[in-house]
This record gives sequence, C-alpha cells and structure tokens, in this order.
Amino acid sequence: MLIQASAGFGMLYRLDLTKAAMELLSALIERQEPGGEVNASQAELGARVGLSRNSANTAMALLESRNLVLRPEDRKYRTYYLHPYVASYASQEELEEAIGEAAERIEAGELPEITAPVYETAPPKRQPQPLRAVRAAGDTGRRPVRVSGLLARRRHESAAPGCQRLRRTRSGSSR
Repeated sequence: MLIQASAGFGMLYRLDLTKAAMELLSALIERQEPGGEVNASQAELGARVGLSRNSANTAMALLESRNLVLRPEDRKYRTYYLHPYVASYASQEELEEAIGEAAERIEAGELPEITAPVYETAPPKRQPQPLRAVRAAGDTGRRPVRVSGLLARRRHESAAPGCQRLRRTRSGSSR
C-alpha cells in the first residue's frame, strides 16, 4: 500500500482543472510507482478513463502547466513524474523525506511549485450549451415559406383571373 501526502490534494480545487484533467490525474496516481514515476503513454492513460487522445493531450498539458506532472529533462517517451506533493511513497519515512527534500528544492529553484492560476476577476463558470437542431439527411436547410394575407389573395386571384372579389382599401371601403 502506498502512502500519499494530503496537503497537495487539499489545494486541487484552486487549480481550476477541467474534468478531463482531474480524471487523467487520477489515472496517473493509480499507475504510479513509489516516488511518483509513471510509465505509460497519454493514449493508455486517457483510454483508462475514457478520454480521446486529443482530450488526454490537452488534459496532460494542463496538468504540466500547473506543475502537477513533471516531464524528465530528456523528455523520455512515456515517462512522467508526479510532483512530490501529490506522489505516493512506500513508507511514512520516504514520504517525510521526499516532502522535506521537495521543499528545499523549491526554495533553491530546482523544483517548480504547484501553481494555481491567478485572476484579477474570476472567469465565468462554463454554461451548459443549449441543444440545437440538426438537419436530417437530405434536408436542404430551406424553410417552408408561409404565404398569408394579401399575398395569398393575390395568388388566388391570379390563379382564377375571371373571379372578381371585393377588396377593401385602407380606409375600409369596398371597391
């Protein structure tokens, strides 16, 4: 059983992560070795939580921008490291040692700190998109034209030229 520091998870709500990024982070945490190393492709991790390759790529970029996921300097394929504050460890002693070392490395500028976005004004929450009509196969997109009032009468009169009808003028009198 692996042990995790809970301090890193206590700030997740402030990181403004998408649902996909949270799910991908969950898959990374599940697949990690003690110390936070994850050996899996983005496609594998995304498939584990039902994300497309594109969605997994976007989510991973967000996790990397917040420094929750760190890439090795050589950008080794399929290798990711979880930030020491969210990684799991084999024992309590390893956890305490890793957290202490991480704090020192952050202070020395060797390890980036987990970063939350800073806004002058909080961005608006995403609104659900309303449903939209979709055209059926073979639909030209043209709407039927409604003919009413005077146009309908004129068409009727032109169809039957011998038929005379009374028409009212604007003043209301008959012709």
